[in-house]
Amino acid sequence: DGRTYWLVLPQACFRAHREISKHDLRTLDSRLQEGRPGVRAVQVLSSTFFSYPGPPGNTEAGVRSRAIVVVMGAPNGAVTAANVAEFVNFIRAGRKGAPPKPVPPPQGYAAVSSPRPVQPTQPVLQQQQQQQQPQPVMAPALQQPAMQPAYQPAFTQQPQQQQQQQQVPRGFPSPTSSPLKSPPQMSPPHSGSSPLGVGLGHQHLPPRGPLSPEHPALTVYRHQQLQALLGRVAATTPLTGSMIANLISKWILRSSHFVAPHVDPVIPSWSDYSVLVGFFQRQLIHLHAATPIPTAKNMEAVKNIGTAVANICQEFARAVKEFKATLTVAATDEQNNVRLGQSPNGQAYIAWTGRGQHTIAAESAALISLRSLYIGPPELFLTSAFALLQRYATYRSLNPLEVRLPGPAVAYLKQIGVTGQALADPFEAGGLPYCSLFSDVDGLFSALQPYGKEGGGGELQLGSSCVILPPCEPTLAAAYARRALDGMQNRDGRTYWLVLPQACFRAHREISKHDLRTLDSRLQEGRPGVRAVQVLSSTFFSYPGPPGNTEAGVRSRAIVVVMGAPNGAVTAANVAEFVNFIRAGRKGAPPKPVPPPQGYAAVSSPRPVQPTQPVLQQQQQQQ
Repeated sequence: DGRTYWLVLPQACFRAHREISKHDLRTLDSRLQEGRPGVRAVQVLSSTFFSYPGPPGNTEAGVRSRAIVVVMGAPNGAVTAANVAEFVNFIRAGRKGAPPKPVPPPQGYAAVSSPRPVQPTQPVLQQQQQQQQPQPVMAPALQQPAMQPAYQPAFTQQPQQQQQQQQVPRGFPSPTSSPLKSPPQMSPPHSGSSPLGVGLGHQHLPPRGPLSPEHPALTVYRHQQLQALLGRVAATTPLTGSMIANLISKWILRSSHFVAPHVDPVIPSWSDYSVLVGFFQRQLIHLHAATPIPTAKNMEAVKNIGTAVANICQEFARAVKEFKATLTVAATDEQNNVRLGQSPNGQAYIAWTGRGQHTIAAESAALISLRSLYIGPPELFLTSAFALLQRYATYRSLNPLEVRLPGPAVAYLKQIGVTGQALADPFEAGGLPYCSLFSDVDGLFSALQPYGKEGGGGELQLGSSCVILPPCEPTLAAAYARRALDGMQNRDGRTYWLVLPQACFRAHREISKHDLRTLDSRLQEGRPGVRAVQVLSSTFFSYPGPPGNTEAGVRSRAIVVVMGAPNGAVTAANVAEFVNFIRAGRKGAPPKPVPPPQGYAAVSSPRPVQPTQPVLQQQQQQQ
């Protein structure tokens, strides 16, 4: 891009618990190494002054830290060795006094062109000293509030004469068929960066108002528009259907975990247009590196595809938003044209007859479970359940292998004192408090905000012990593990049962214990608080399939990690029994107990776990 980058990395930017060196740069990115193309200079500073404000107006405070300075840019840049040396002098000296004697040029920097030398820095120091003079402090009543940038909506209305109608299902409007001619106005950029890697600032959660059901027409219309979106992208770009579905599924997972405003929770639609485009471009660049995209001959072509996908998604999301504005949820299920029915073969279903007949199947047991979790208006239960079932049917059309723990495994954890699930849905909650992806529809069924959400999620309400089966997406899996490790380091007293399927890792081979460090360097056997680590070659994870169908599943390699305080009540027998349940799945008794994990003998062992046959019988009756 022709830019020159001055990258300053203090000790705290690294996970290393020792003094950093040049070799630690690769832990941030493998391309960030001395000698790589574009890396002009790398210099390690043993003592660097970094200021921090302290009380308002106090600019003298600061801290010294080891740091690494990296200069990157095109070879024809105007940066010289003298510039780098002078910059290093300034951050070594801090705010007070003249900088020390210039350091010699970084090794290997002699080949860089050197224009006129840098002027003496004494005037610059004098200007800094003037700026450090104490400023008069205004009374609070006289201080002017900071100007807030005006919000500009990213989705602007198109002129009516430019909207061309296309063939759509009866009773529903359609989005404009012509692509956007120019990107919409962008909202003010966010500061900072997101821990999930999407370039969003850490913001405060808005207050959560009372939940209301989603209109049945909106849920059906969104599903139809999503299918039309997939067809449009497949017809206008070289991406395959599975590629597009994977991109949208990742967006749904990412968007549910941070507070950046979006137009629709399912169709990709961050209000900040630049963030939406950047997300698709980055995902396609990673995809192209693994599986080359047809007709994309260079990286610029890949970026153009990402921009095209973002524009198409934005167009369909705007159509859903406009349709939503025309709807109002009535006071009762009957007024919303929602009813409960039963097919000739005994299959229960919920039907909406507002604009044609739209039905969605649901097992009777699943409806009974949903009724026990429902906290919304009683007269709108069927409307809320229809929206819930349709939302998950739409999501699972993109991500059919959305895995969950088998019901018997969840029931066993509940029996031994686990008090919450970090990720579940109302169909698989198992009677435990749970966080979910779609709090707008799941919230009516007792769901908490997503685990680890920016600004604060539902993790603080999960009790003293929780099981974490993160989304099968490496970035989010790392975020879930990091949040649990942070809580453990802060001595929150919880016990964490972390279950990590193969898909949570980027490895293209069978995972092992050594792959845990790719999620977080603290997640290793033998580290403080890590009670047990066990690799399972064959683990049963259920996935819902049709709503209420709890028999479907997939087997995958996985790693189970138990973390918590040493005085916790978890025993080796508990871990072995839990492993048996997720190995066996839903059907039949678990196999013979596995031996306790290696190195687990020192854990205190209270009374042994009772035989689980009565629990199995009770579960079979409930199913």
